[in-house]
Amino acid sequence: MDNHKLFFKTLKPILIMKTNSMLTNLKNYVLFLFALIFLHTSQASAHETFCNNSDETSLNQVDPNKQFLIRNRKYNKKLASLNFNVIFFAYSISFDGILDDGSKLIASDLSEQNATQERIETFQKWRFINLRADTYQIINIDSGNAMAVNGNDGTPIQSTSNSSDASQQWEVNQLNNGAVRLVNKQTGKALALELLSNGHVDLVLKNVSNDKNQQWGLNETEFSEGPGSGFEPLEIDFIVAPNPATNFVNVVITSNRDNVESEIVVRANYLNNTRNVILNKGENTFRVDFRPSNPQTRYAFVTVWANRQYIGRKTVAQLRR
Repeated sequence: MDNHKLFFKTLKPILIMKTNSMLTNLKNYVLFLFALIFLHTSQASAHETFCNNSDETSLNQVDPNKQFLIRNRKYNKKLASLNFNVIFFAYSISFDGILDDGSKLIASDLSEQNATQERIETFQKWRFINLRADTYQIINIDSGNAMAVNGNDGTPIQSTSNSSDASQQWEVNQLNNGAVRLVNKQTGKALALELLSNGHVDLVLKNVSNDKNQQWGLNETEFSEGPGSGFEPLEIDFIVAPNPATNFVNVVITSNRDNVESEIVVRANYLNNTRNVILNKGENTFRVDFRPSNPQTRYAFVTVWANRQYIGRKTVAQLRR
């Protein structure tokens, strides 16, 4: 074998080794670049990304006669809500909204208290009143107070309704994903949720960004009576005459509204007589039979319900026949 052939035969494995080493280094370098890009992206997403307004439009068509849940898109069980007290009974739990002017608003999830299913209360419901263009006043159904901002510390509170107060005015921007962003006119900050160190989520105001914790769904919900419902509160009163009576009695029910579904229940010993009626505005008179099967019965009880709400009960003395 001549010297040239011997040289290349000796050099070949060295070249292969060098080539493999270069490819490995190149591969590691590319992986390193990808790692740097991923790290930079992760750090950027850990902070607020400031909002590009090109993805939003003004919203000026929320029906003021409808009621809505304001549900966060990042923590989708959390609703903008009044604070509340929990009342424990033997086999159930009741929730009582705190209606005080100036009290802080919260992000509520009643399934945390009652894990069987999502439970919606009146203090979680809101009504949107259009003031101009895309600006709204947001009224709580249970208290009749407006969603506002505390001027001292910038926290969301409920405040006595005053549509000229900028702290109660909210710009409602429709986003391309169907959510809305609620921006306070006085502060220029958006209603948002913030995860606290103890694991709880707090309702706060933040600089406007594209973070999902500032995105809210307006979910129409079942109508509830309340000071903020936009309707005159239902007022019902009734009398029973004659009293005492023998076989029949007139139940006179006064209502401040038309088309109110009501129920008159008469109980006397073995008698259990129920009559469903519709009330019109003003006086409504209904003649009901309260003759018990037992002639020794001395009293009857007349109970009135309206819109599934208990109105009251009257006792009627029964004259012997």
